[in-house]
Amino acid sequence: MSPRVRSRLGLCLVATCALLGGGLAPEARALDVVPFRVLHGRPPALPPDDPAGAPRCDLWLEGGRLHLLFEPGQTPATIEGRLLLEEGAIKDVEIGSESFQIRQGKPERLLWEVPLGARSETLAVTLSGDFSALTIDMSVDGRKIPSALRVGERGARARSLPLRLDLGPAREDWIERFGFH
Repeated sequence: MSPRVRSRLGLCLVATCALLGGGLAPEARALDVVPFRVLHGRPPALPPDDPAGAPRCDLWLEGGRLHLLFEPGQTPATIEGRLLLEEGAIKDVEIGSESFQIRQGKPERLLWEVPLGARSETLAVTLSGDFSALTIDMSVDGRKIPSALRVGERGARARSLPLRLDLGPAREDWIERFGFH
């Protein structure tokens, strides 16, 4: 097969995937959308009656940095995830240990993988530019578990993943969901 034919077949495949996928790459489609302001403040400590069997991730914004704290469960697990910015860029990334694997092919996208054993892991990210939304997606041992993600000082749990944090105006369902009355 000539390179020209191979190139055209590749373009057809990309166009077909775009049509079937609604025009967005799978990593960009957010299933849950909340206002960016719910990120402010660290989530509270878990109450004693909260099941601690599964690993979890706390996500918050504090001191101009986006923080992620990965807490282990009862058994070792691997958490994979990604942060995507609409516009803007990820300026700085600080990891808590060498076991974190970070990939950043583009300034607006950060992919990570972290094995969780008996200790917590941290990730801190500085965002820059005029971004309009931040999307987070993650999986625990290859499975999406939205309840493993707690957001902001209220410790709200994601309903589904990917979760999009939007800088736009709040909708009424957001206000009710997060208790802003």
